[in-house]
Amino acid sequence: MNTVDPLNQSLYFTAVSSAAGEAAREAKKKEKSGARQKTGIFSAMLKKNEEANELASAGLPAEIAGMSAEDAVVFLKDRVTTAGDKLVDSMSEDAFAEYRRAVSALMKYVVKYSFELEEFRMPNRRTKKEKVVVQLRIIDEKLNDLASEILANQIDKLLILKRVEEIQGLLVDVLAS
Repeated sequence: MNTVDPLNQSLYFTAVSSAAGEAAREAKKKEKSGARQKTGIFSAMLKKNEEANELASAGLPAEIAGMSAEDAVVFLKDRVTTAGDKLVDSMSEDAFAEYRRAVSALMKYVVKYSFELEEFRMPNRRTKKEKVVVQLRIIDEKLNDLASEILANQIDKLLILKRVEEIQGLLVDVLAS
């Protein structure tokens, strides 16, 4: 009869205990990474909520929280385009208010997040001095002109379309520079 070598038994038990120890270490790593991941998810949600609150306090839509700067500008520009189309179709005070909010949100975002607005100088023939004009100011003036014309019902649909597209063209100029 063959006897069992005690040396082989000790190797077997050593291997089993080593494997058990390794499994325990792997389980601890998974628990720690799971806790980190849960903390990561919570902190990401908290950060996104803080961004949304910051944007809301600045008068910007919460939908752009977590977006890159380019994506946020595209989103806001799409809102301006959609609101402009609704304004051309309905010419109502509500449509104008929505268009004004969309343009305002886009411009607030542009100003808040340091997009450079180009200044240019316009010569004044009367005083021989140059007037510095910022395109943001021009957009606001055009928006006010459009508001007064819509509310006074003195404008037809094509003139509204012309003004809306003029404002959108100015916005494209601002975003392109």
